[in-house]
Amino acid sequence: MEVLSGGLNGKQVEAVEHFEKAILVIAGPGTGKTKVITHRIAHLIRHHDVSPEQILAVTFTNKAAQEMLDRVMDRDLVDSDSSLGVRIHTFHAFCVGLIREFANEIGLPRNFAIFDQEMQDAILVECIREQQTSQFNFLLPSLRDIVGSYKAKFGDLDSGITEFETYSGRKIKDGDEIEAILNLISAYQTKLDAHHALDFTDLIAKSVRLLERNLVIRERYQRELKFILVDEYQDVNEPQYQLLKLLCCQSENNLIDPRNTHIMAVADSDQSIYSWRGSDPKFINQFKADYHPKVVKLTDHYRCHKNILDAARSVITKNLEYNTIALKSHRITQQNPIIHYTLQDSDQEAEHVIKIIRYLTEECDYKFSDIAVFYRSHLVANKLENRLIDENQSVEEERTIPFQRIGGEISFREQFAKNVVAYLNFVEWRDMPLQAERAINFPQRRLDDVSLARLKLLAQRQGIQFCDIIEQVDDYPQYFGPLTRKSIDQFLAQIDQIKSKLEEKNVVEIVDELFLSLSEWRLPYLDSEVLELRNEAEIPNLQEAAVALYQAIIQQKPIRIVSGDDIDTSCTVYIIQQVLSEYLDTKIEVEKEDSLDNVQIFIDESNFSIQISPPSVPENSLIIQIRYTVLSIVALKLCQRLIANFEDQNFEDFIVYDLATVGNNPKWAEIIEVGATKLDQMGNASESRHQLVKPTGWIPPTSVISYNISNQMVANKPPIAEVLPNFINFIDNQVLVGHNIANFDNEIIRRDMVKYLNREFQNTAYCDIMAVAQRLYPRQNPSFEALAEKFNIIEEDARPTGIADTTLKIFRQLVNEDAKRRELTSLSEFLPLVGLAILYRSETAPKYNQILYQASLRYLRNNQIQSYRDFLDCLTDISKVEKLINQLIENVGNFKESSLDFRKSQDVDWEERTLDFMKDLSNFEQNFDAEEIGISDFLKYFNLINREPEVDKDELTLMTIHAAKGMEYRAVIIMGMEDGVFPIRYRDQTRQEIEEDRRLFYVGMTRAKERLYFTTVRQRQENRVQASSMFIDEIPKDLLKSWVSK
Repeated sequence: MEVLSGGLNGKQVEAVEHFEKAILVIAGPGTGKTKVITHRIAHLIRHHDVSPEQILAVTFTNKAAQEMLDRVMDRDLVDSDSSLGVRIHTFHAFCVGLIREFANEIGLPRNFAIFDQEMQDAILVECIREQQTSQFNFLLPSLRDIVGSYKAKFGDLDSGITEFETYSGRKIKDGDEIEAILNLISAYQTKLDAHHALDFTDLIAKSVRLLERNLVIRERYQRELKFILVDEYQDVNEPQYQLLKLLCCQSENNLIDPRNTHIMAVADSDQSIYSWRGSDPKFINQFKADYHPKVVKLTDHYRCHKNILDAARSVITKNLEYNTIALKSHRITQQNPIIHYTLQDSDQEAEHVIKIIRYLTEECDYKFSDIAVFYRSHLVANKLENRLIDENQSVEEERTIPFQRIGGEISFREQFAKNVVAYLNFVEWRDMPLQAERAINFPQRRLDDVSLARLKLLAQRQGIQFCDIIEQVDDYPQYFGPLTRKSIDQFLAQIDQIKSKLEEKNVVEIVDELFLSLSEWRLPYLDSEVLELRNEAEIPNLQEAAVALYQAIIQQKPIRIVSGDDIDTSCTVYIIQQVLSEYLDTKIEVEKEDSLDNVQIFIDESNFSIQISPPSVPENSLIIQIRYTVLSIVALKLCQRLIANFEDQNFEDFIVYDLATVGNNPKWAEIIEVGATKLDQMGNASESRHQLVKPTGWIPPTSVISYNISNQMVANKPPIAEVLPNFINFIDNQVLVGHNIANFDNEIIRRDMVKYLNREFQNTAYCDIMAVAQRLYPRQNPSFEALAEKFNIIEEDARPTGIADTTLKIFRQLVNEDAKRRELTSLSEFLPLVGLAILYRSETAPKYNQILYQASLRYLRNNQIQSYRDFLDCLTDISKVEKLINQLIENVGNFKESSLDFRKSQDVDWEERTLDFMKDLSNFEQNFDAEEIGISDFLKYFNLINREPEVDKDELTLMTIHAAKGMEYRAVIIMGMEDGVFPIRYRDQTRQEIEEDRRLFYVGMTRAKERLYFTTVRQRQENRVQASSMFIDEIPKDLLKSWVSK
């Protein structure tokens, strides 16, 4: 036991070595709770021969789970082959696996979908719009938390709820508002059920229901999971508490036998700060009542200097309910005073915080990453963030203050905004490949995934940027069809057009110009309409006619059109003539015959023709039969199919690959087999490689079952260091195809190449079929098994060779689906002609015609076309159709104004997001002089606030105290210490609510190791003078140094 107990104090050793029954560890901040949990896992494995698969450790965040796994993987603690078998999960991740295996038991399909935060928000927005209510006057994150909290607490809509609470602490008690929220929750849940989808709250609730109702499943998990460890137990809510109880109870009536229950809960009631999510410290007492645990109190504190810990203790003891343990600090030397600054306003506060940061970094040898700025709500930090940005742009580079803000409310963080700014980035700095990829597929996709991967591969092989290769796309007709080449050419022309308008304009004017340009390239179809078109029956003989035309063009045979001269036939001829000319560089002859009411396409000198016509046709003709007599619709469909035939993909240089691994975390997973299959030009398998690999440790039973690879099978196989060079030679410099390879397989290859080959994995060209599926089917489960089931593909083998075969089949299905949708929405520039022909034929009733007619109106609206004279030259006498033209243009105007008939959610969404972007830009103007600041300065600002946080980078961190849980810094600055800001004040506030804010303040204080600062402003809002926070007054005067501005 010497190795494991090394570095542990007596109480920690007591907690680690306890084995007989349940144990409750009361662990205040900085007492080494994670160390206790990981050492206990090691102790169970090494000294009690507990199988790693029998251990479950659960926590609340991916970050905490990753940290716990990293510590367990330490070879000085546990052998890596043993530690890989330990189940270390968040509550949600554990429940996903449980429900996925037994979904049918609770009425779910096996491949149910899980809606992440982004999809939850999208569903909520849909429900709000459908309800057409003005009751929701708070931000979407707050609404999401309200829904989640309600479902966690009650689970149904008949609970007689009288109030809601938001993340910010706002109470909602108005009867009408509560009713609107309940209606919203009902509509939201209905949509989830319709998609066979669960959100994160459902994962816990459904797991509880499953274990409650099925004794066989419950007993199986109780047998498998003999030892359970729970981190941050004070944060559990009712469903999570019930889940743990069901995993532990040993009888059909859910009674717990404390003598046979090996559960450890690590908790601190003083750090319970998530009541709005249903968390409650009462579950600590409930744990004692249910499990009769041994209680171990960790009293040695290793983080904060003694004066900081004493100050925090003085505050938290003002709560009637608090942890009575007195922590003992082991850091009693070189204590720095805690300082409270009182300032005039938020501008002075921001200025003073920057002075503190400069003092610490320039005078006290602190790194920026040693310092954090905390606040109760995001609004408090906006002035500081703007001041930091402004100052960083005005000082020398060596005096800038690098910083990251975690989860701020400041603008421009939506995907829509990032896509818009991608255009500006690409215009300003052409050598930004990621920005080019974003811009080229917004607001509609110009490139399919195969073409995008091909372009990346060509750029990779030539050693040039993606931005450069797209300008050379016309040099590669063997890889890119005419539609793709024209789409890229149009994109580059659009960029040049935007660039030409940027000179001598400020940021707002530039963005206005950009939105005008982007609007022209919006897809004129709604997503629902594309799916309806996709489900339409094929027009008879359409493919045969397209193939005949295709062969005629390839063989350069002459093509001649004979047609009538009415509006519909004229539009029909014009569509065909322009598509062949502009896309396929093919000229055709056109003859008009007034007596004809159809269109005949003659190929070569023979009498063979393609007839687009009503039923009566001559002999020796291929008849394209039409449903509704609008010939222009058929012409559009024929040309779309013709162009699609020229877009056939070339899969040369594509490789489907998969890795079998022990473990599912790319940081630690070990490869036990590699498999890859090269494709030929047509997408068929041409050459395969696979190799079993001997891991450094053993293969646990779960992996043996998953892959059908046993320890005996790999016993005499080469290690990955020997397998990797040949495998990389086989797959390198190719387009890689696989499922979830972007986040898993590629990362493992990248890691092992650095480790064993001492070089980077440079391959950026890949097609991740999981990402493709998420785009094509956004509300369906994109897992490998779900996709195989969706396309009726039988999974014959779970090993990489079999996975590669199934992956290839899924890949081809997805490529075909994408190609079909692209075909149906191509050539939209000809939609106005179709709309005119529909009006001429008076064929607006059938659904198919309605979709195309509405699409024609959207195209006219998006392109701001006021008259057909702007683009229509196919009619010999435009006066004949003046009435129809005027009618169509009038319909465009009505289309714009209608809020019910045509302006569906996508149209409203575009307008709302555009307005939000311009509003955020207006805020940017107020903080910076937009008249003087250049586009490059705005882009630097945007890129700064949208960077992903980097843990290992030397940067100042700005975050809420809620987000700071589990963190520690040498110096902490807590802003906004005014009454009404921290604590938040509102009517009918209870003692318990004040006490939760006090616990939150306690958490913030105990993140500081050496230095702690507070700021208060007298006037944060106009005409409102605020007093200092009551929490400041609770700190003993001998521990607090005050400074007041003049």
